[in-house]
Amino acid sequence: MMLALAGALLPACRNDSLRAPHNEQAQQHQVAEFLAGHTLPAESIFYERTQKPFYQRHQAYMLKLKEQIFSRHVSHIEEWKSSNRFKASSRTAVYLLSGADVPNLMTFFPDCKQYLMVALQPSAEIGDLAALSDGELDRSLQKLRVTMQDIAKRNYFRSAVLRKSKTNFGLPGIAPILLAFLATLNKEVIAYENVVLDDSGRLVRTKRDSATRTSGFRIYFREPGDSEIKTLVYLSLKVDPNFISTQKPEGKLFATFGQVNLMLKAAIYLFHEDAYSSLAAELLKKSDLVLQDDSGIPAHYFPIDEWKFSLFGVYSRSAKLNDLKRYKLQEDLRELYAQSAQPLNFAFGYGSWSGRSNLMWASRVKGGQ
Repeated sequence: MMLALAGALLPACRNDSLRAPHNEQAQQHQVAEFLAGHTLPAESIFYERTQKPFYQRHQAYMLKLKEQIFSRHVSHIEEWKSSNRFKASSRTAVYLLSGADVPNLMTFFPDCKQYLMVALQPSAEIGDLAALSDGELDRSLQKLRVTMQDIAKRNYFRSAVLRKSKTNFGLPGIAPILLAFLATLNKEVIAYENVVLDDSGRLVRTKRDSATRTSGFRIYFREPGDSEIKTLVYLSLKVDPNFISTQKPEGKLFATFGQVNLMLKAAIYLFHEDAYSSLAAELLKKSDLVLQDDSGIPAHYFPIDEWKFSLFGVYSRSAKLNDLKRYKLQEDLRELYAQSAQPLNFAFGYGSWSGRSNLMWASRVKGGQ
């Protein structure tokens, strides 16, 4: 039976001509499972590869990586959510400056139906893995594991490691990492496709990245045992001060979302720049929940009569990043932390390196603008 995917698209991305053939969906599902080191059925085109030593090494490594992700990070986040009654405010989650950080997005916001991730790294495309030699596949999977290990160890992606992903011969770019993480998190990947963002803000299916338009990658997936199809869209795009202007394609796309859950983590203090103050204000208008560390939107941008803060961890000053200046202390945020901060037992943002993470959960007060 052919699975119709059109109804699962983002509102601005509906494409009624999209009907992925069942055999194509099956192969794409197997690609995600293969990348995650899962056992595949005998009828899979990858089955013979899974019986070879290089894949069995991959399988063992990925099992250990999954155990690390769940025991070090996911389980603690789930415990935190339960203790603090944290839940999404809507069914759309937007993660700016995300890199390939699927685990945090999915763990904090598992009940959303549509997800948007935006970062500079190219999405690239998934080629014909069956055409690669065993040696090429082995080397490609090794490089994939190195990239994914950053999250398992620190709950944090280093930019330098992500930049190297585009040179992975058999699995270039962010797309393979997204697929592998989704399958590792027990999501059922149904299908995926390369997309470009057209001038009207619609995501249009394409065969490869575009040199003239914003390129991205769209994944259709569902939770185990659930029939609802969800979408994860990754866009390779710079977040500039006019990011959500309705004069721009990305602004037109954003305008279709309604109110969102906004996530900012290890966000290079972008919104601390004066040039980004208007964008910060506009993002807050479109958000009912913001989850971030101190590198996100400065605390003084949140109107105090519209937002409730719940603070966790430790904040004393901004992080010192190797290639960026140190941003000035947020005095108001430090005072808030001194008054009401609660413990945080998992790594989050730049504090992953120092052991002094901070997390701010801002929720819109009922009746706020």
